[in-house]
Amino acid sequence: MLAKYWRFSPSSIRGVPGEVLQQIFAFVVFNEDGGASNINSCMRLRCLCSVSHQWRQAAIGHCILWTRLHPITVGHTDETRIRKSIRCLHLHLERSGVLPISFSLTIYPFAWPQKGITDPAIFDMLRVLLNQCHRWGKVQFDVPLICFAEQFTQIRGEIPLLSELAIDSSYWVATGPEADDSQPQLNCFAHAPSLRKVVYASSNQRNNLSLFTRFELPWSQVEELKVDGGVTGTVMAELGTLTLPSLKHLEVRGHTSPGQTFDSILGLIKRSGCSLEHLCVLTLEHGPQVSFPKILALSPQITELYIASPGDDMLEALVLDPTSPDPVLPKMKTLLIFDRYLGGARSINIAALSAVIKSRTGRLGKDEDTPGMAQALEEVILYSLWWDNGDWRGNGNWWDSGDWWDNGETLQKQISLLEMAHADGGVDMARIPNPLEELASEARTTLFLDFAPQVVTRGHVYNLSRHFKMHQLMSKLERVDLEKDNSRIFVYKGIAYLLALVNSRERGQVPGDPLFQFRSRAGKLLKKWKPFLIRDVNSYTWGHVGKDITCMKWIPGSIVEGTYWKDEDIWNVITGKELAPRTISRF
Repeated sequence: MLAKYWRFSPSSIRGVPGEVLQQIFAFVVFNEDGGASNINSCMRLRCLCSVSHQWRQAAIGHCILWTRLHPITVGHTDETRIRKSIRCLHLHLERSGVLPISFSLTIYPFAWPQKGITDPAIFDMLRVLLNQCHRWGKVQFDVPLICFAEQFTQIRGEIPLLSELAIDSSYWVATGPEADDSQPQLNCFAHAPSLRKVVYASSNQRNNLSLFTRFELPWSQVEELKVDGGVTGTVMAELGTLTLPSLKHLEVRGHTSPGQTFDSILGLIKRSGCSLEHLCVLTLEHGPQVSFPKILALSPQITELYIASPGDDMLEALVLDPTSPDPVLPKMKTLLIFDRYLGGARSINIAALSAVIKSRTGRLGKDEDTPGMAQALEEVILYSLWWDNGDWRGNGNWWDSGDWWDNGETLQKQISLLEMAHADGGVDMARIPNPLEELASEARTTLFLDFAPQVVTRGHVYNLSRHFKMHQLMSKLERVDLEKDNSRIFVYKGIAYLLALVNSRERGQVPGDPLFQFRSRAGKLLKKWKPFLIRDVNSYTWGHVGKDITCMKWIPGSIVEGTYWKDEDIWNVITGKELAPRTISRF
């Protein structure tokens, strides 16, 4: 398609210098996901090379475009496909020159050769990668543990550029009960002078082996560690045995009791003497959190804190007293709360959360008595997930199961309670007319269920009654006069975000749009409402990302003197544009 348009493109575009094209290509191919390799970037690169000879030569001559290798996956023993992957690998290695490379390698256990069986294709592919180990930059391995033991010994001391290492390996193929603690230590990554980030995940939830500490790593220089302990929680216990003096970023997830997890983290901090700046702890069960306040006291540099379904004791520990000589987390900017994460059943105490928020906003950093004593909180993110009856990634039937909607309603109740808790300093909720609130609730339900999903079902496309219902709703919204009414409810209910979503959809993605022009009407509504939605923003506003994530974001200028947001910045938060790139990694 691009090649077709290229033949009719103006000569001014054809005359763009190759160096400029190469810089443009770099913006197209690379994004901010930070992953080792990405199939979308490879597809974009292939598309650019197919436009014209000039574009192809410009892309081939720019080595950095080829440093992110195509994801390598071996899920079968088909030698033809493996050889094809090897040819693609050689192509990227040749065109990337001598620059550091990033890649991900996945070998499923059933594809790994058993004892006494040789598979030249898989071993040839590994040999190509291992011969380039001196160029490894960011790498990710999801391979059987025996692969490291048998094939990776040669790279020890030969990986000077390795900066990020991700390992998901819980399988010891064809060893059965012999796979116990008697297995040898793996020292292939022991000498990596540039290694700063380590990600370890345990995908095999039935594995009880202590695999995390089998890898000898230069822990003293690691600054970022992400650990997913799986179901058994064995990794959590081993976390307490590490010493990481340079650690700044720690993420711990696992189906284990939070008491054990926080105890391990506390032991890690005490033993290492590290100063954390980012802490994320997501666990399954709930109980007394004796170690949590102690962790906060030892980590005054934390700016981002992610916790799951905190109890009253944890929220109470987060309340800030700016007059204290040793305030708790005085530099915290972001508080992210996973509600009901990993199947927990406890809801958040909104009154306790509101006390935390109020203690960390207000006039922090402005009072003459306490100038600059503490960093004012910039955002509180509520991340509400529930996937017991479906696939959390959206690959299963969660959208139609209704579970996500109950969860979304819980999130909306929390938002409403937070609004009421802050009404004395901002909006008077009693002034919002009941009919307007009912209309906002109706709009949210209709838009979320039928017209905002990314995947549109056949039932939505051909259900004329739903289309007419949406038409009636849009007519009601078009009659609303926000010049006289307070528009804030349309923000925290997510109506502005949903209308922006409908307006941005491609042709054919919104049911009933050919007949009722829903996309253009949504855009006109947003244009009409924009000045009033921005007008009603006080010290903070609400932003939404999908059905599960909402952000309570404070506006600079109302908290920090001398720093102000433009109207367009506020609008990007309200419509979700500013928050869209922010995702929570599942590593």
